[in-house]
Amino acid sequence: MADFTRKAIIETYISMIERMPASQVTVSALVKECGINRNTFYYHFRDIPDLLETIAETDADSIISSSDPADTLEDCLERAIDFALLRRKAVMNIYSSSSRNIFEVSLWRVVESVVRRYLERRYGDDIPSDRREAVVRYLKCVLFGLVSGWLESGMDKDILGQLKSIANLKHGSLDDMMQTAFDR
Repeated sequence: MADFTRKAIIETYISMIERMPASQVTVSALVKECGINRNTFYYHFRDIPDLLETIAETDADSIISSSDPADTLEDCLERAIDFALLRRKAVMNIYSSSSRNIFEVSLWRVVESVVRRYLERRYGDDIPSDRREAVVRYLKCVLFGLVSGWLESGMDKDILGQLKSIANLKHGSLDDMMQTAFDR
């Protein structure tokens, strides 16, 4: 029964933030729409940010576990974008709210996982660990920045093509960067 109630709270919250700004979703409004009492909500979650963090972590885990390692940087970008597209309206409402950091933390996790798996698939264990970490950090920042720019545009579909072009441009520089990592 507890799992059913927890799932109902999560689904109700998602439904609400797809219809309204995240700042307008209160515990009172949520429990009323869900048909539960406040104590039941607080049995499962500390507060609304805790609920949002649970949802973001679950979605991030789902993207991380369900995707194969990427073959290209474009694939890495698409995986990160998939995370944002999972709940498009809700993400935009969260991204525009004071809870934006909760989404961003989960996006960082998705981007890091995708980048690590990509490097493992493409280069195996040949990269010295100190250089691997530098490359991971660099690619995480690039992909996170691209996705953040896309979110800032309101998930404009036209920008997706531009982001893929940027990822293509980075492809050559990544090969140069990796050659430098191998040479040292």
